[in-house]
Amino acid sequence: MKNDITATIRELLFSHDCVIIPGFGGFILNYVPAAIDKSDSLFYPPARRVSFNRNLNHNDGLLIGAVSRSHDISYSEAMDITGKFATDLKKRISRGEQVVFEHIGTFQANREGNIQFEPDRNANYNLGSYGLEPVKYEPMAGYDVRKRIMKPGTKPLSTGMPWRKMLVRAAVAVPVLIALVAVPLRTDLFRSQMDKASLNPLASTELEQNRRAIDEMPVVSVTGDDPAGTVVEIPAVVEIPEVTSAIPVDEEVVLYHLIAGSFRSVENARAMAGKLRSMGYQPELMDAPDGYTRVSASGFPDLGSANAAKARLSETVEGLWVLKSR
Repeated sequence: MKNDITATIRELLFSHDCVIIPGFGGFILNYVPAAIDKSDSLFYPPARRVSFNRNLNHNDGLLIGAVSRSHDISYSEAMDITGKFATDLKKRISRGEQVVFEHIGTFQANREGNIQFEPDRNANYNLGSYGLEPVKYEPMAGYDVRKRIMKPGTKPLSTGMPWRKMLVRAAVAVPVLIALVAVPLRTDLFRSQMDKASLNPLASTELEQNRRAIDEMPVVSVTGDDPAGTVVEIPAVVEIPEVTSAIPVDEEVVLYHLIAGSFRSVENARAMAGKLRSMGYQPELMDAPDGYTRVSASGFPDLGSANAAKARLSETVEGLWVLKSR
């Protein structure tokens, strides 16, 4: 393909979460943790896999700027090359061709004429896993892990109780249970003994002090509605102030940003931020690689809230995508 820029796209995928071909679609990187395939006995390292979204077709300046630097041409010339590249892709796919991006994936049209993307399963854009390949392991036959943790000469723990011990314990427990059922317990039989003998040697002294304190409490006289003028004496009540404690509430943590664009010019980024601010949002300017500035419409604690806001704002602003905070 003339003016092929797939090599530039591959380079950007190693350092960016989203690379957009203006007028065609965008590649998105998703993190995949390490995994084990038991059927094939393979260990797979952590990876960043590529997916494609044809709705991300706006010009964020990232790809055109990279083409301009790699070919040492002006920004307008790089925009012209990128536009022709996207137009040529659409024509080839519409003719039924399979367009292969080496180490990225394959494009083709389905029966309805829509673009389908099949990623390259062997491509890994996670720099932390650079040089790591899937490792095959062979299960060890006849390996008993208990032999590794048990000391020599020890016997395995028994899984059950010997039946002779069970019979002996049952012979002792059954008569005791019969006696408890046959002879009902009388609470007053034990209560008199407990009153006479206290387990706490200081209980009598403490009880006497409590009684003395109650006798010395102030008395409030209240005259009721009784015609005889009866006076009722009520001990004074000491009010205890209520103590409340404030439990600090964790501040909301922003994990996802709704990105409205990435600009080479800070002035353009500020203009987008002003547009979002006039719409009621609280935009934020964020540094991006290669000297670009991203404009975040707002931050959200979870992906569901970010996608909901994206659906609302997409009616006015095109090319929105969600960035996860590192």
